[in-house]
Amino acid sequence: MAPVFGLIKDLEVGKSKFTLQLRLVRSYEVPQFHNINEIGTLECVFHDKEGSRIHATIQNLQIENFKNLLHEGNVYAVMKYIVGNNNMRTKTTTNRLKILIYKDTRIAELVDDGFPTHVLNLKSFEEIESMKTTPDFQDAPLFDVMGIIISCYKPVEKVINGKPTKLMDIMIEDLEYINYYYFLVALYFLSLLTSIFFI
Repeated sequence: MAPVFGLIKDLEVGKSKFTLQLRLVRSYEVPQFHNINEIGTLECVFHDKEGSRIHATIQNLQIENFKNLLHEGNVYAVMKYIVGNNNMRTKTTTNRLKILIYKDTRIAELVDDGFPTHVLNLKSFEEIESMKTTPDFQDAPLFDVMGIIISCYKPVEKVINGKPTKLMDIMIEDLEYINYYYFLVALYFLSLLTSIFFI
């Protein structure tokens, strides 16, 4: 008998009431606030069979238990997690909730060729321009873009939140040959948070 999995839309704040079947879309490490040489958390973005997304956080004490198990693109059964409010400043999903993976959490890799893939959250340049006119643009969840990098500008160093950060402007072009320049990218996060495909 096939196992029955719950859906992200049915989650409520508190301890888990059912097992989730999820595909890992993204995972990235975030350094500790007071020591950038140490990993603070392992952050993950998952989606279920309906394409709904949810963010998950693994605290540093538990990272070694799960780091080698989790691989982007793979499907997992996730059990015994905690559901909380998504109060992250930089949001990776529109979901008001997030998952905390702690010492009692159980994660098992699954082989399910029929599980859908919704890895990219693509936005066109036209959509990005429209988003910029909305008052909550700065709080919009992260998204993916697709295009050809046609120019890279010299990196500059700025202090952000009291920390020196290297930033670089790049210009990308879409299939309609529309250039998009407003891409000030933190070099540390470029490969982690933004998917850019070289066509």
